Amino acid sequence: MCKHWNGPSEREHLSEQGAGWSACQREERNNDLATYNALAKDREEGQEEWHFSLTHGHALQEQIQLVQVKLKLDKRRTDLSEELKTLQAVLEFEKQAQCDWATQRGEIDTQMKVLRAGPLKGVQINRCPPVAALSDTAIPDTESGSSLELPSMSESVVFSPYAVPLPPPSPPVQPPDTSAPSDTSGPS
Repeated sequence: MCKHWNGPSEREHLSEQGAGWSACQREERNNDLATYNALAKDREEGQEEWHFSLTHGHALQEQIQLVQVKLKLDKRRTDLSEELKTLQAVLEFEKQAQCDWATQRGEIDTQMKVLRAGPLKGVQINRCPPVAALSDTAIPDTESGSSLELPSMSESVVFSPYAVPLPPPSPPVQPPDTSAPSDTSGPS
């Protein structure tokens, strides 16, 4: 008797095998996305530090110019020359940090390009927020000082077309009972 290659057990086996492969590929893609998001976050933080370093460097240059002007007026003050040396040393440190960031930024950009061209080719990278952003479900309300609690992903959310929830319906109003005799004769 010939073996049937498309029987129920073979289909089930191939289905399980395909599910395993899909799970493996999904895990690899999620790891690559996590790596890409970490690189993007590092780049953003580095850019913020770099901008701060630039503004700090400009402020140091202005301070150095002021100290040089004061030193020209009174060359005998040793405290100004020491302050000038420390300011120049701090400025050189800031410039070196900026150069280091430029090389590090180039490495990060290269790694991001490799990920986008290789394993993440065709994947929508900024499609959804990272998992860490979903864990914090409270949005602070700056006007009243309270926070708005968002539903978690497991809760079902029902959206209403009304901006304000409607009040519950009131019970129907009963008309006065006219069949009962009324006692209009008061004490006489």
